[in-house]
Order: sequence, then C-alpha cells, then structure tokens
Amino acid sequence: MKKSWKISIGAFVLLLLVFILPGLVTRKVSIKTVTHIRQPLTRVFVTFGDPARLREWMEGFEKIEHIYGLPFSEGSKYRLTFTVGDKKMSAVEEIIKVDWKKHLVIDVEMSRGHVYADMYFFQMDKFSEIAGTFTFTGNDPITRILLPWMKPFIQKKLEHGLDRFRVMMEKKKT
Repeated sequence: MKKSWKISIGAFVLLLLVFILPGLVTRKVSIKTVTHIRQPLTRVFVTFGDPARLREWMEGFEKIEHIYGLPFSEGSKYRLTFTVGDKKMSAVEEIIKVDWKKHLVIDVEMSRGHVYADMYFFQMDKFSEIAGTFTFTGNDPITRILLPWMKPFIQKKLEHGLDRFRVMMEKKKT
C-alpha cells in the first residue's frame, strides 16, 4: 500500500512539473501572423489606425479614450475598454513606432499581461499584406505558467480578429 501511495504522489508531482515547467522556463510567447487584404496599402494602413472603426473588427471592443500625445503618432497613449465573456477589461496602448504605410509597433499593458505588437505593411500586386509578430508576457506567476498552454487559444483569437479586419476591409460599400 505504501509503495503505491509513493508512486501516486511521484506521478502527481511529475505531472505538476510538466504542467508548470514550460511557464517557468518560457516567460514570453510569440505568435506570427500574415494577413492578405484585397485593398490598397494606404487604405489598409489608415483604417487599421482609425479608432472609429475598431468596433467593426475588434471582438468585444467597447471604447477607446485618448490619454496622451497626437493621435496615431509615436508616443501617443490610449485606454481601451473591452469585454471578454462577461468581464469588462481595460488596457493602456502606446504607439511605439509609426513608419507611414510600412511599420507599426504597439505596446499594450493589461492587468494580467503585456502584448508587444510589431507589424509590417506591404503592397503586393493586387493586395496588401500585414505581417505581424505579437509577443505576450504574463505579469503574474499564474498567467506566466498558463501562457504556453494558452498559446493556441491566443493565436486563434488573434487570427480571428485580423480575419475580421480583412473581411471588413474587403466588404463592398452599397
């Protein structure tokens, strides 16, 4: 009986380590995306930075409040309010870099995590491309432990949001 008890405890500790270890070793999770939009690059870039259009493609978005700086320029800050499930959340977004129609870097701070979005914009033959690298970091130990396990869910939500942006951009105005 004692031997089976020790084996059970050992297996439990091993499973716990397997679950916790990736979060302790990997402090960040990066996700790369590529989105193709059948619209001119100027229109895509301007619309992506238009706060009035966020509700059309950003799931759960409620409002944006200007905190500091010139709109859509380096150093400007905004407070975003959105709903996730039945929970209201807010985030502070800072625009780190704007290189007109080429490069946009946004830093988003939330209570439980941090997102660094580095996006490049390209004009191809008949479409525009947004190539992004999104780096997620947990602010607390529990979020850091769960982050590697949440990566597929985060990636799916991120791709869904960018797909909603693409669909919005490609809709024909009637």
